[in-house]
Amino acid sequence: MENIRNNELSKSEINILKKKIWQELNYLKFDFSRVGTRQLSYCILLCIRHPYCITNLDKYCYSVLAKKYSVTPNTVKNNIFKVINNSYYKYDENILKEYLNVNFLLKPTTKEIIVSICQCIFSK
Repeated sequence: MENIRNNELSKSEINILKKKIWQELNYLKFDFSRVGTRQLSYCILLCIRHPYCITNLDKYCYSVLAKKYSVTPNTVKNNIFKVINNSYYKYDENILKEYLNVNFLLKPTTKEIIVSICQCIFSK
């Protein structure tokens, strides 16, 4: 995993990262049958492999995913927004506060979810 920052990951290391991302999404009660969950998972993987992606999700993540799924970047953004919105209502508020490391709870943004999941993956 030391090779993450220089983008020299083997296929098995990428698979390990994907598994960890899905475990975190499962913990946060994301619906795996929704395409937005798969797109969010891929966004997280992109942000882990290329940290600059988090600075502009529209440019670096949504546009890449739009090409992959043959849709517009706005469709990707909406799909991800919908799964975050749906899972937000399934969260236990205390678990979410602890996960996001906040004292009060507002609906988390896509960027907050991605950053929190990345931090959890690297802290374990």
